[in-house]
Amino acid sequence: MLEPKDIFGTMFSRAGIAINGPNPWDIHINDEQFYTRLLRDNSLGLDEAYMDGLWRCRQIGESIYRILKAKLDKETKNSIKFLLNPLAQELGLEEDTLTDLKRKSIICSVLEILNI
Repeated sequence: MLEPKDIFGTMFSRAGIAINGPNPWDIHINDEQFYTRLLRDNSLGLDEAYMDGLWRCRQIGESIYRILKAKLDKETKNSIKFLLNPLAQELGLEEDTLTDLKRKSIICSVLEILNI
């Protein structure tokens, strides 16, 4: 089953950021609520989660630069699309099938599976 941690790990890896990785720009998660906050509130959730101590980073400026350079902030603007694309890839679904799934309200099932 897809976990939010895996989805965000894949997303951040496209910016060269590892979750709990060794680099100074890697994001270290202090509380698993981080994932729900980021999914729910997008880039604002990232900021608020940092202020609430849900994550930390030794070189936050470099981390934010990498996030913006990879346009990850734009990717999470539409959280449902952001969730369904990795799910479709894992299930081996074609893009047309993904569109059909959206029409059939699979979104609610996905969110329920992920406990969001």
